[in-house]
Formats: sequence, C-alpha cells, structure tokens
Amino acid sequence: DAEGRAIPVDAWRKKTPEFRVYYKIDNFDQIPERHRKALATAEQDRFKKFGPRYTIVNQKDYDAAEIGQSVVVKYAWLNDSQIDLIRVELQSANNSRSP
Repeated sequence: DAEGRAIPVDAWRKKTPEFRVYYKIDNFDQIPERHRKALATAEQDRFKKFGPRYTIVNQKDYDAAEIGQSVVVKYAWLNDSQIDLIRVELQSANNSRSP
C-alpha cells in the first residue's frame, strides 16, 4: 500500500487497473516549527525505504493529472515521526501551485 505495508490483493482487483498518482510531501507547515525537522527526516527515510507515496484515483482524474501538479494532503499529526493520512486531493489545474 502507500505506506509500504504488504496487503493481500483480491483476485478481482488483479484484473482491474489501478490509477495511481504519486506525490511527495514537501513541507509540514501546519505542524509547530520545533517538530517539523523530525517529521521531514522521517518522511525522507520513508521515501528511501518505500518510494513515493501515492493515492488511487478514478481514470478521469488520472487522465487529467499532470506531472508536477500540486496535491493537497490532509493528515493528522501523531507524533514527531508519524502522520496519519486522511485525504489526498489533486488540485484543479486552475488552482495548482508550482512545487
């Protein structure tokens, strides 16, 4: 899965395409400043171990997605090295910011 954990895959899912949008979290600006560095380091370590994060989208959103397009990541801060992803949304092309 997106967190690097092995999960069983149902037979029907093996036959159905999965449209993944890969992303990285480039800042933790909603976390108190004194905790940001630890989270950023944990995120870099996670990337080295598992690769980029991803979200699964429908084919329409996948086809409309562009490389470099911004995403909005909603998460809960659990501790100095862990977040819990709540939602990942593609920014519309009109509202997309440069990374």
